[in-house]
Amino acid sequence: MRSCFRFSFICLFLVSTHLTNNLANASEEGSDKLANVNRITLAPPADFYPRYLADPRSAQTAITFLGIFNSDIEDAGAARFNFSLGKRFGVVRFGDEQTYKAWQIDLEIGFFSHFDLEDSLDNIGWDGIFGLYFSRRLSPEKFIRFGFLHDSSHLGDEFVEETGRQRIDYTRQELIAGMTWLPAPRSKLYTELGWAYDLKNNQEAFRWQWGAEYFGAHNDHFLGLPWYTATDITFFQERDWEPAITLQLGLIYVTGRATERYRFVLEAYRGRSVIGEFSFEDESYLSIGVHYDY
Repeated sequence: MRSCFRFSFICLFLVSTHLTNNLANASEEGSDKLANVNRITLAPPADFYPRYLADPRSAQTAITFLGIFNSDIEDAGAARFNFSLGKRFGVVRFGDEQTYKAWQIDLEIGFFSHFDLEDSLDNIGWDGIFGLYFSRRLSPEKFIRFGFLHDSSHLGDEFVEETGRQRIDYTRQELIAGMTWLPAPRSKLYTELGWAYDLKNNQEAFRWQWGAEYFGAHNDHFLGLPWYTATDITFFQERDWEPAITLQLGLIYVTGRATERYRFVLEAYRGRSVIGEFSFEDESYLSIGVHYDY
């Protein structure tokens, strides 16, 4: 019940934020110098800190079909449907953007779930995530962020009824610090460290994540669309630092708005289950799906 009230409050806050007009206060120091612009912008674009495209536990909107090659989850089907709904919302940006002395506050809300295609689309489990981040652009190529991430995982009601499995009450709350670097115009590297507190049920404190992305040249298309490849590798201390590896190969269709795009993605995954309730069980799968970034 408290989670419901919390998410309701967040939604109301975001709506009120997006209804507020942008505020700006600019000043210039001489016609022959770069303007020093101090600006406060409410509801700015949420792509200030680059997204982790191949991170399966991030807030994203996607529909994917999974073929499971190996799973330690008993009684879960080998063919699944994954539905994810999530978005990062820019709350406020403040500072001097021209000299990169600007900060942005973002909220991130997401939901992702697995459904069993072999058993009447019964829900196996789902996670709800919430994040609050403070981001800074240090230079045209380097970004940092700090913040808080909450992940609460649940079992599907049908799965509980059929298997008798009990929820382990997987809830992970982290303080995070991340950095992204753009070493070349079409490439990206990132790393992030999470430290969990209020540990439960065999959880341990640290999570380390890193990833890389590469985008094809503007004239290098496949089926008329630009391509990209990405990887994300995440290590959890509670799993003895065993890597959870995601590999993506995709095509990108950009809509009329520069911040909106569709990605048609082929993905391979190996490691601990993405659903937190099965975090001590391993899975491997190959999936195909559509992601919507906005």
